[in-house]
Amino acid sequence: DTFAELQLRKEQQLYEDIVEIPVPDTYTFLPEKVVQAYAWALQHIPSVRWVVKADDDTFVRPSPLHNYLQKYNPDASIWIGKMIPHSLVAKEGKWADFEYPRTYYPYWAIGSAGHAVSRHIVEFKRHP
Repeated sequence: DTFAELQLRKEQQLYEDIVEIPVPDTYTFLPEKVVQAYAWALQHIPSVRWVVKADDDTFVRPSPLHNYLQKYNPDASIWIGKMIPHSLVAKEGKWADFEYPRTYYPYWAIGSAGHAVSRHIVEFKRHP
């Protein structure tokens, strides 16, 4: 184990604030990681109404976010975040994707902006 891995285990044992999703930590597996995180939330927090995804280099202000989400019904299908419509599939560079068969991706959520999804969306995405 690396020093960082040992520190993360110590953090988890002390604060129980880290969830490890058992998928490779690569961009290819990000969608699977998000779906598994949703499933974890449903399993471990039965009363969850919203799931918020944020990158580790962003700051979330919980109180304003909570107040904002109060305007919406978590029993409806609600997704809040930045959506990218029909972007070209990259065929070179860091984001190159040689497996996707089409020219354009369907709408997709940009991860760096983070997102909040209602329980209804979480339940739907858990069973694609």
